[in-house]
Order: sequence, then structure tokens, then C-alpha cells
Amino acid sequence: MSNKIEKIENEVISIISKETKIKLAKNSKINKSVLKFKWDSLQHIKIIIAIEKKFKVKIGISTVDKLHNIKSIVNFLKKK
Repeated sequence: MSNKIEKIENEVISIISKETKIKLAKNSKINKSVLKFKWDSLQHIKIIIAIEKKFKVKIGISTVDKLHNIKSIVNFLKKK
């Protein structure tokens, strides 16, 4: 895994941990189930806002629903 992707993944996990109040492990060997961790709709909005601020990106309404787990968020950010 490249250093850039690992950094993005760790930042996303940190944001999600903060917003969901659930401690998720951060390292280069993240369990696959963590990448599919899901949250409720209110947490989702908070996570999206935090992601936009941290990564200085704008996430359109049509994209928000597609960012439903850590893996999908990381994949989205890799393209930015």
C-alpha cells in the first residue's frame, strides 16, 4: 500500500472514530471488516462534513450516498 493511500486511510479512520465515538484501529494492516464498518445517518452527515473540511473537497449530493463505508470514502479521496 502506498504511503499516500495509507495516510488517507488513517485520516478517514480517525475522523470516523471521532464522529462515531468508536475507536477503530489505524495501521497498514487494517482488518477488512473495519473497512466495511457502517454508521447511522446523522453520523454520516457529520463524517461527510469532516471529510470535506479535512481534505478540502466538495462532495456532491449524488456522491454522498455512495460513501457508505471507509473503503468507499478512501477510494473517492484517492481520485481527488
